[in-house]
Amino acid sequence: MSIKLNQADRLAAMQLDEAALAILREVRPLIAQHIDAAVTAAYAHFMTFPEVQKVYAKIDMAAAKRSQREHWMDDVFATTFTEAQLARTIDLCEQRQRSGLALRWFFVFWSVILANLTEAIAPAYRKRPDRLPVILAALSKAVLFDLEIFTSVYIHAAEGAAATQLNREADGF
Repeated sequence: MSIKLNQADRLAAMQLDEAALAILREVRPLIAQHIDAAVTAAYAHFMTFPEVQKVYAKIDMAAAKRSQREHWMDDVFATTFTEAQLARTIDLCEQRQRSGLALRWFFVFWSVILANLTEAIAPAYRKRPDRLPVILAALSKAVLFDLEIFTSVYIHAAEGAAATQLNREADGF
């Protein structure tokens, strides 16, 4: 792992405390029912852009979807936030950064995931409308926490790649 992140500080900053994690555990079965559709929708939208198509031209889409499903269910919505989960998240992000995928596309993808999960979860709480805001708040915190991790890792990896390239250029000069 090339970047060291203090996950506990980040969880606290995003207010992913025990109450929020308990809410996420409550909705995890609903998320599990809908994550495949959310990932499929995210890729369907994502892949309409030529820049993304170029990056994904040689990527096995079935494997990419499986990887995303595993990431969301085993790392984000597992609600355990272990060092092993963080290491997998960092690795996934570094792979995408090395592939040339611009940072903005993470935001696009995550926004589709969040919108799809929100639309899937909301009807389940129609008879408990007082509960829905806290459910959606916890869901948003988890998705944004993951996006914050990806952003930090991406920027760190990009800075490292730029420094390496600069050193190569300097050595060549």
